[in-house]
Amino acid sequence: MVQQKVVEVPDIRMKIKKIFVFEFEDALFHHDSAVLLPSQPAGSSSKDGAAPSPTTLQVEGLSAIVDIYKFLDENPNKKLIIIGNTDTTGRAGYNFNLSMLRASSVLYLLEGEKENWAENSDTKYKIEDVQQILKHYANKWGWDCDPGKINDKMTPETKKAIRQFQTYTKINVNGIIGKQTWEAIFDCYIVEIADLLKITPKELNNYRSKIEFYSDKNKILACGETRPIEAARKNDYRSQTNRRVELFFIDSNEKIGIKCPDPMSPYPYGDKTCNLHPHNCPFASIKAPQFLQPKPSPTVGLLYLQLVTDGAILMCSFGTTPSGLVVIPETLPSSLVILPEKTVITSNKPVATIMDNKPMVNIPPFGMCNSPTNPQVAAATAAAMGALTPQPCIPVTSSPWTPGSSTVMIGNLPALNSTSRCMCAYGGVITVTAPG
Repeated sequence: MVQQKVVEVPDIRMKIKKIFVFEFEDALFHHDSAVLLPSQPAGSSSKDGAAPSPTTLQVEGLSAIVDIYKFLDENPNKKLIIIGNTDTTGRAGYNFNLSMLRASSVLYLLEGEKENWAENSDTKYKIEDVQQILKHYANKWGWDCDPGKINDKMTPETKKAIRQFQTYTKINVNGIIGKQTWEAIFDCYIVEIADLLKITPKELNNYRSKIEFYSDKNKILACGETRPIEAARKNDYRSQTNRRVELFFIDSNEKIGIKCPDPMSPYPYGDKTCNLHPHNCPFASIKAPQFLQPKPSPTVGLLYLQLVTDGAILMCSFGTTPSGLVVIPETLPSSLVILPEKTVITSNKPVATIMDNKPMVNIPPFGMCNSPTNPQVAAATAAAMGALTPQPCIPVTSSPWTPGSSTVMIGNLPALNSTSRCMCAYGGVITVTAPG
């Protein structure tokens, strides 16, 4: 959930300062996790504690990032500070560290720091984070990586879904949640954010260049449990409202004294609460002021995916060499039907549809086949006393490519885009490595 609010903050000199605040409540994080989710949490831990404020705006996590980019684009005079907060469950020092990791998750995603975001996520995540992310892209992009029930357990279905996700994102397929998998998730987030803004992923740099921090030393602050919105005097109080990340946008001509220690240091206050008196903290008085609705983000955008044309480079997960897609001449760009409010640019090559799936006609062989379910491979392997023995590839593709484009039709058939894949009867996943 995201709240946008305007507050007047008295500083230690009793001057009034106007600050815009975007607030990420715990509804975008699972309990005790620092992974910013792409959609509303579905794990059981997201329901722990007091419910979030009913006045907040329901929005997906990545849509919130889009709102922030737009706000900065429309308000170039604002400087940013990101503040992480927790509730009062757990030790104070632990909560400072957790609030730092959550604030860092938002920071690294905004700045496009893939390696830092992946390392940060790998430091503090839950299995239900991974399960929800895999389910999100299974539903959104049609990938065969749905882990089933989100139960925070490493089930066989979850392991299989991780391996499938790794196959789609073309990373080492090992079924292990590690830094490379988090980097692949980051790449998916970036594509989705660019989709919502209707730009290419590279063009996100234009938005990132407009981010100006109030202090390069203090891009983020970790307040731990020291700034609760509700039940301020209760210990061990679980609250989705108190578990939040806030983004403060301050006028460039404002001067705010920040006396906080470096939040990147481990447990900056040890195991104690903040030692700053509220009168010395410019953010202490910001609790629950009047809320303003931000401009709505688009709920549907054109995912920046290239159409697949004749000569596109394909690869099968069980093949040894790439292959080139063959598109029959009648599917020409002149037959494209583009749905309203969408714009697609393509070359003058024939454009593929989901039915360009015929083996040896549209999809040539991929060198040698390594699939143990291929009868020829199985027989050769048995003859070699169990040593896997590849055999010449003959694709067996009876089902259409999925998913097809939701916005571009060729005749009555969806066009192919760069995330489409086709399944071979022997278990191979055929993907597009170069759309043509």
